[in-house]
Amino acid sequence: MDYEDCLEQFKEYGVVEEIRYPIVVASGLPEVKTSELVVFENGERGQVMTLSPGKTAIAVLSKENVAVGSKVARTGVAMSVPVGKHLLGAVVDPLGEVLLGESPSGRRSSSQVTRSLIDIRPPKISERRRIKEPLLTGTSLVDLLVPLGLGQRELVVGSRKTGKTAFLLSAAVQQARLGKIIVYALIGKSIIEVRQVYEFFKEEQVLEQVVVVAGDLNSPASIVNFTPFTAMTLAENFCSQGNNVFVVLDDLTTHAKLYRELSLVAKRFPGRDSYPGDIFYLHGRLLERAGNFTTGSISCLPVAEASQNDLTDFIVSNLISITDGHLLFDENLFIQSHRPAINPLLSVTRVGRQTQDVLRQDVSRHLLSFILEYEKNQKFSYFGEELSDKVRRSINRGSKLQAIFDQPVSQAVPFPVQLVLVSLTWNDVFYSDPSARLHGYRLNLVDRYQNDPKIAAFINDLVKVTSFTELTAKVKLVEGKILQLCGKEQS
Repeated sequence: MDYEDCLEQFKEYGVVEEIRYPIVVASGLPEVKTSELVVFENGERGQVMTLSPGKTAIAVLSKENVAVGSKVARTGVAMSVPVGKHLLGAVVDPLGEVLLGESPSGRRSSSQVTRSLIDIRPPKISERRRIKEPLLTGTSLVDLLVPLGLGQRELVVGSRKTGKTAFLLSAAVQQARLGKIIVYALIGKSIIEVRQVYEFFKEEQVLEQVVVVAGDLNSPASIVNFTPFTAMTLAENFCSQGNNVFVVLDDLTTHAKLYRELSLVAKRFPGRDSYPGDIFYLHGRLLERAGNFTTGSISCLPVAEASQNDLTDFIVSNLISITDGHLLFDENLFIQSHRPAINPLLSVTRVGRQTQDVLRQDVSRHLLSFILEYEKNQKFSYFGEELSDKVRRSINRGSKLQAIFDQPVSQAVPFPVQLVLVSLTWNDVFYSDPSARLHGYRLNLVDRYQNDPKIAAFINDLVKVTSFTELTAKVKLVEGKILQLCGKEQS
């Protein structure tokens, strides 16, 4: 993409007249189109943002600026990035250049690299399939109460520092271990945060199934703006090869702010909260590229920041209307040391429940109904000894359920084990146990389930029922053996 070659091909050029980094305004280029790539005479590239009579606003795709008076030529092509499995195990920038790491197969030569446009029309309905398979995150609270489906777009929303990233990393590792490809996009994060994510996947030994797309803080907004689009383009390439892909976009609130910055510098007309009028369209077009398709699936978890659980924020409310539900990370629950700090009563899943079998639907219905009752009973806890036995038992059972739902980031719980632990709690087996001890019981049961095929077969057979009532009754019959597996001493 040389300036001289482009000039010879299109026979037109422009001249930079004004600089508002990372935006420059050039005159000339009478046939240039919106989103077309251009090349400056010093070799730097740019993308056309805004067209006006005789003027073209161009976003410079480089940390180095261009000088007033520089010439610029058309390329006739839109932005594209290299794609392929050779990028797995690496950290790439939004332009597709490898920043950190390298896949076991090594890098390909430039002649072997396949490139794809980063902004395409979302797939048609005829190319999509109904979401039928569950997406199990290994997090009990999500899998039991706010289930997700393979190909679902679920917004992860909450205040800063409420455990969203920890949950996403845990879910990504779990999906990688289940054979899915992970595309993890970091938008406007520091270099330290990028390296931490890379090292986390490396320590969990799943790096060969992960590609991290990093638009770091040191890069200009014009480059970071491409991060979620590059991530989705990579995911589409993997999906077209028959893979199930898990995409994390962390986060779209930062992306919206960067796009607002670019638009205002380019002197586009501002709308609500100074965001450009096409921000809703931009995110909608991006997220519609995820789904369950005839070739594979793209499950997408975009992230948004909502201060003090405010879901009416402009960007947050837009994303809620685009996605198939949301997981709300409650600041108050986080302060109370609950991990993950997800509020199941204020979270929504619009297509996840259709992936559940009869048992899972019944368990979810019972637990949500009980949690609602538990929240009401907690308001009367200050009465102490004056509480009735029924209310006291409800509060105790609720606190034990909450302890079962609290789990470390590094510990994924298989779904059959989740069902057994909830059934034991429902049967008040853990009534007198302190909540801290329940974590040890869960760890022991998970370890036995994963390392002993006979124990796994025994637990899998337990959950082959069609209702929560049947499940709790069946668990009650073999309670002694399960408690032995948990390491709990029987009274």
